[in-house]
Amino acid sequence: MAEELAELVDGAGGWSVERVYKAGMAGKNTSIRSVYWRLYTGLLSPPAEGQACTAESVLDAWEDELMAKRAMYTALKRKHEVKAKAVDDDDEEALAVDNPLSDHQDNSWNLVFKHKEIEREIRKDLERLSSEDTTVLEEKSVRESMLEVLRLASLETPDPGYRQGMHDILSAFAYYAFSERHSVVSAPAAQKKALNEDIADLLEAVVPTKIDEIEADMYYMYNWLLNDPSTNLKAWYKVLPHGGGRSRAAENGTPILQLCHDLQAKILPKRDPALAEHLEVHGIEPSLYALRWFRVWFIREFDLLGSAPLWDAVFVEVAYQRWGSPGTARPKEKFRGTYKPPPAADVDAPCPLSDGLMKYIATAMLTYLSQDLQERDFSMTLKRLMKYPPVEDVRVFVEKAVEWSGTPLAKFRPPPPQPSEILNLSNLSTASSSPPSAAPPRGAAAPTAGAAAAAPASSSKFTFGKRAKAAAPRPVGVPPPGAPSGVSPGSDGCRKQLEEIVKNEHELAAKLEGIIAAFQRQFLDQSEKTAEEKQEQYDKCMVAIAELKQVKDTLAGSIIPSPAHVHLQAQQHQPRFAPLPSLSGGYRR
Repeated sequence: MAEELAELVDGAGGWSVERVYKAGMAGKNTSIRSVYWRLYTGLLSPPAEGQACTAESVLDAWEDELMAKRAMYTALKRKHEVKAKAVDDDDEEALAVDNPLSDHQDNSWNLVFKHKEIEREIRKDLERLSSEDTTVLEEKSVRESMLEVLRLASLETPDPGYRQGMHDILSAFAYYAFSERHSVVSAPAAQKKALNEDIADLLEAVVPTKIDEIEADMYYMYNWLLNDPSTNLKAWYKVLPHGGGRSRAAENGTPILQLCHDLQAKILPKRDPALAEHLEVHGIEPSLYALRWFRVWFIREFDLLGSAPLWDAVFVEVAYQRWGSPGTARPKEKFRGTYKPPPAADVDAPCPLSDGLMKYIATAMLTYLSQDLQERDFSMTLKRLMKYPPVEDVRVFVEKAVEWSGTPLAKFRPPPPQPSEILNLSNLSTASSSPPSAAPPRGAAAPTAGAAAAAPASSSKFTFGKRAKAAAPRPVGVPPPGAPSGVSPGSDGCRKQLEEIVKNEHELAAKLEGIIAAFQRQFLDQSEKTAEEKQEQYDKCMVAIAELKQVKDTLAGSIIPSPAHVHLQAQQHQPRFAPLPSLSGGYRR
C-alpha cells in the first residue's frame, strides 16, 4: 500500500494526472482504490504536476484540505442532532405541547419521530445488504457509520431523500475505505517502522484509521455523487407523481426511465439490430432490468469487487471533465480550516451520467449476451437479463464503452483484455427450448485453457453479438415473424387459423395458470428467508408480472406470437410451477 501511494504522488517525473487517468482506465486491483476515489470525487485536489511535487508538499496541501472538509461533516452532525425539548413536569401548558402523544405542530417529538422513521427505513435496507465479497460490511461500526451518512444525506437532500438502492452506492465507498483501514491497522510493526516518514504521514492522512474520519470521507464522496452538477445522481432516484406509469415516464418522465428507454430503443439498434429486434418482438421492458443496472452502478450484477473497474472508468470520465488534459493549469484552492461545498444541482436538472460511459457499458452488457438471448423465449430472456451471468473481467465492457462513446479517454486505456481473461460460460444450455443450467457462483475461477478449448462451439456465443446475424428492420405495419397470414373467409385456411386461435387461447390459459401458481407460492410462503432468498423471490415475482403483461398484450392484439412460440412458453412453465388442477377451468393441456 505504501509503495503504491509513493508511486502515485512521487513517481517518475513527479505527480502526473495522466498516471491517475491511466490507473482508473486500467481498472486493475489496487490497495489504494479509496485514495483514487477520493481524488476522482474531489475530496482531494490534484497537486501541481511535475518534479516540484513531493510527498511532503502533497501532505501539506492534503492535510489542510481533509481537515477542512472533515470539520464540515462534524458541523453537519451537530446541526442534525435531534432531542426532544426538556419540559418541567410542573409546566402543564408546555407538557400539553411537548410530549410523545401530542399531535401539536410545535411538538419537538415530531422531529424525533421523523428521524427515527428515516433510520428505520435505512436500517432495514442495510440488513439486506449483500456482503458476498467480505465480512467488512457486517461489522457493527461500519453499519452504524453507513446509517449516519445515509441519514444526514437524506436530511440535507430532502428531494428525493432516502431511496432504496442508495445504500448499495454507499456500500462501495464503505467497503474500500474500511478494507484499506484494516490493511493499515493489521500491518506488522516492523513494516510500519521501515516506511519513509513523509509517506507514513501521508498514508495516515489519506487512509485514516479513525472511524469518524472515514465516516466524514464517505459522506463527502457520497454527497458529491448525489449533488454535484457533474454527476447529479439524485435525479436518477426521482419518482413520478402518484399515478405516473412506466410508459408515460419513458416518454416525458424521470431521467432514469428515459435512459432505460433510450438504451433499448435508440442505442442498442445501432450496435446490435438483431438483438434489438428480438427484445422488441418479445415485448421486453428495458426498465425491468436496466433500472437496477444504472441505479446501483452494476453492483448487484457483478458485486463490489467485480464492478469496481466500471466505477473507476466512470469516475475518471467525470474527473477528466473537471481537470482536463494532462498539463492543463488548474486553479489552486486554499483551505484555512473551513470549507463550504458548492451549490447542489437541482433534482429536476439533467443527470450528466446519462450521457456518459454508463449507457455504453450497459449496451456492451447486452451485446455480450446477444446470441444467447436470441435463442431464448420471453421469460428466459428476461430471466437472463435480471440475473446476469458471471463475468471474470468486466473491463471488456469498459473497452467497448470507450470505443463506442468516442470519449477522449481512449488514449489512456490499456490494451484490451485477451479472450483468455474472460470467463467461458460453456456450462450454459445452447438449446433455446431448455432453461439454462445453474450459473457458477460469483467469483468462480475461470476454466483452464484446456477446458476452454474442449468447450462446445456454442460457448463462444458471448461475443458482443459478432456471431448474431443482423435482422433487417421490420417495416411499419408488418407483423412480427410467425404472425398468421391473411386468408379468405370460408376457406380451409380460415378454419385452420380459427383452430390456431382457439389453441393459442388454451395455451395462454395454461400460461396464466403457471403465473397464478407462481404468485400463490411466493405470497403464501411466510417462512424466514435470507437476503439472497428474498431477492430470488422478488425476481420471480417480477418475471411473473412481466409474463402476465405479455399475456395481456397478446389478448389485446399488441403482440401476435406464433402458435409454436406460445405453446413452447406454456410448456416451459410446466416444470417451473406446481400445477393447480382446480384452476384449469376445463382447458386441455
